[in-house]
Amino acid sequence: MEAPDQRLDQILAVISNDRLDQIPEPLLDRLTQPRPSVFDQVALSVAFYLDDIDGLDEVRTRVAWRAEVNPGALRRDAVAIDMLLAESHSPGKLMLLVGDSCCVIDDETWVLGEKACDQVVAAWLADLASMIREVLESNGR
Repeated sequence: MEAPDQRLDQILAVISNDRLDQIPEPLLDRLTQPRPSVFDQVALSVAFYLDDIDGLDEVRTRVAWRAEVNPGALRRDAVAIDMLLAESHSPGKLMLLVGDSCCVIDDETWVLGEKACDQVVAAWLADLASMIREVLESNGR
């Protein structure tokens, strides 16, 4: 699985040094700044999807909206989630992604905290990535 920013690194590698001055400086700065870790990428996405939700329908609405506005970012969310779930983590690490947020599992809203565990968060993340892919496929993206 290719990391979300690997393609960008490949593009930069092909640009010869004598042509780098043709890239606007703000864009070049953005392209060369350190990338957030996969964990941090997923944390930002989860914050977007979980912020003040009322249920699974609201999560689906946010995913559909993002598919319309920025399908590339949505696709990167799914890849980052898959990459995160493929890694091994210390106990409690995945729970840091959701903190005291609510988590929607099987059309029920679960308040995460003492009831949650990394396995519950991992299952929710896998479901979220699956939902993202379904929305992208249904939109032909």
